[in-house]
Amino acid sequence: MSPPEIPYYYCSSLPYSTFVSSHMSPNLPCMILGLTASWPATLLFTDLSSSSSSDSPSPSLNIDALCHAFGDAVAPVHVTTIEEGMGGFGGVARPSSEEMTVGEYCAWLRLGPEGWVNDDGTKTLKCE
Repeated sequence: MSPPEIPYYYCSSLPYSTFVSSHMSPNLPCMILGLTASWPATLLFTDLSSSSSSDSPSPSLNIDALCHAFGDAVAPVHVTTIEEGMGGFGGVARPSSEEMTVGEYCAWLRLGPEGWVNDDGTKTLKCE
């Protein structure tokens, strides 16, 4: 079973009435892009230069800035296998929780997808 296709909108071009009638009232998901573009944390902790185009911004996380600001802070991390997470809207994943510093999590992020695989072949870390 493939996951459902979820429509996306840019916040500047989605009238509230359309959001309510098409998504909120019928309880259907959508992705709204650009909502946090002007938030201070977005400006501090994303690398806008990595965006592929101005029409479709997809900035990447500025791991160095995040680690510098919060590296010693302890944060809860939920461990979920891909199989658990792909349960769709009807499935419920019950992740285990552990704590690590933001710096440890940043080190894990720097490994990239190849480094996210566990001994049993599953990819599991997800930050809350």
